[in-house]
Amino acid sequence: MTATTTKNRLRIIYTVTTFLSLFMLFWILIIPATAFVGLESDYNLISAFHQKIGFNFREAQENVLIPPRLLDKYIGHTLVKMTHQLPTAIWSACVPLQFHPSIRRNYRSLHRYTGRLFAVSSYISMGGVFILLRRNLGFSRHLDLDLDLDMPEEQKLHIIPILKMTMDEAQLLFLVGGWFLYTLTRSIYYARQKDFANHQRWMVRHVAGGIWVAVQRLLVGIIGASY
Repeated sequence: MTATTTKNRLRIIYTVTTFLSLFMLFWILIIPATAFVGLESDYNLISAFHQKIGFNFREAQENVLIPPRLLDKYIGHTLVKMTHQLPTAIWSACVPLQFHPSIRRNYRSLHRYTGRLFAVSSYISMGGVFILLRRNLGFSRHLDLDLDLDMPEEQKLHIIPILKMTMDEAQLLFLVGGWFLYTLTRSIYYARQKDFANHQRWMVRHVAGGIWVAVQRLLVGIIGASY
């Protein structure tokens, strides 16, 4: 593989991961702002922004782009928000900074410090996943498949495997979460050994092991909108 090919591939990876990371950041903190669900009655910057643009959490759920119950499930679960959603927002914000070649090259201290923040948020967010599963707040358990779609029942069965995990969700998340933590740990190991080529490879794998959640959210919206 030539240096030019590698550079082009990294550019594509950076573009895709940046888009998906910003999407997740938008989803968690701005609209629908899952980290703030249940706080609509309190005055805060997010609720004030939603009022200004005319966004209503309850009305938004009537649109299949944001399936019902995916947001309701977080109400009353502050620990999940603090250990999973907010660390995931930090993780998402760090991805573009960590992958940007100019920042890595010209602002090494910033790269190191954001990298540490990135790593800590990764470990905490996975702890939040275990809490989330313990409280039965998994994605498929709260994905309302009765979307009132105007189609025969047999057609609905074709989209259910896409929307709802076919294997036990806890098993799948333990598997994916284990890979997520393993790739991060390997990446940190190579960084400490100053083997930056392998550090980069394992960091790409780590981000791929976490950013799939953004793809999942996008697919749910696309599939819902198409019907």
